[in-house]
Amino acid sequence: MMVAFLNTLKKLDKFDDALIIIQSDHGSRFKVENNNLVKIKEGFYSEEWSLARARALLLVKTPGKKSVKSLVTSDAKTSLLDITPTVLDTIGVKTYSKSEGISLINSELLPLKRSRYYHFFEKKGKDELTDELSRYIIREGNIKFEKTISLEEANTP
Repeated sequence: MMVAFLNTLKKLDKFDDALIIIQSDHGSRFKVENNNLVKIKEGFYSEEWSLARARALLLVKTPGKKSVKSLVTSDAKTSLLDITPTVLDTIGVKTYSKSEGISLINSELLPLKRSRYYHFFEKKGKDELTDELSRYIIREGNIKFEKTISLEEANTP
């Protein structure tokens, strides 16, 4: 799907000037070991498994980057909170409100150390709804269970 979308932008001569953001909802249960993807052996709710799921795909192509240039990778610790500042920075909108997000336009300026959160929920019932979230904090490449958040309590006025 991504390739078809990018090829369509190229055919329409819209690729070079486009801001393209593609993000997956979560990573998979693999880790990199000796430059190979290795399936995680720990249990479904283990911290190692949660860390792998917390590493979601995030692709950003900024305007002015041509398709003939090679891809640039970054080890910056990104978050969905970074998408809004990235879009605003791209279109030149200055905002004075405080945000936890950081523009991804200048990847060399991004912090390599940053605390982030990963929330996981177990689907309950046939509707796959839930009444609680498990919250993990990610710091310096490590993940630790922080707390359980009751959605029923959060929605009580």
